Amino acid sequence: MSDQLRLFTGIELPVAIRHSIQNCLGHVPGIRWQSFHQLHLTVNFIGSVEKSAAESVQAAVRATAFTPFNLTITGAGHFKHRAIWLGVKPEAPLSALHQQDRDQLAALGLDMEERRYRPHVTIARIPRMAKSVNRDSIGRCVEELQAFSAPPFEVNHLSLFASTPSANGSRYEVIARSGG
Repeated sequence: MSDQLRLFTGIELPVAIRHSIQNCLGHVPGIRWQSFHQLHLTVNFIGSVEKSAAESVQAAVRATAFTPFNLTITGAGHFKHRAIWLGVKPEAPLSALHQQDRDQLAALGLDMEERRYRPHVTIARIPRMAKSVNRDSIGRCVEELQAFSAPPFEVNHLSLFASTPSANGSRYEVIARSGG
């Protein structure tokens, strides 16, 4: 049993939004679509943390306070043919929450990513060794998803997720929530 937890903060998507997303997913051979229960919006990737230090991360997430805001999952894209994602609008309140959360986590001594935050919901992953995946098929899939737009939903809390790798992709479990 590992003495570490792989953590990230994120937004849990309402069931109705996850149903909307599941209903729009296409079929491209070789792509691993995210399961209904795994759909989320990452706010900050934390990485591996000693279990003893995870309690302070949980406390920081529970203490996170922010004014609730609405988001819409809309549009689509891909990251270098490695992942297909749906976009988020408006980005400003989510980016502010990202920065607030990042600052709180960095204050705990965690080494946080420096790259620009690109809010999105990953809906599919393309395995590195997937020779059967036609790159044109990915492009067509993303093109079809451009018109996707789910109803707006309220973000009123931040969640801390633990990620456990498995042969079928990672499994996510919420281990703390902010008071909102």
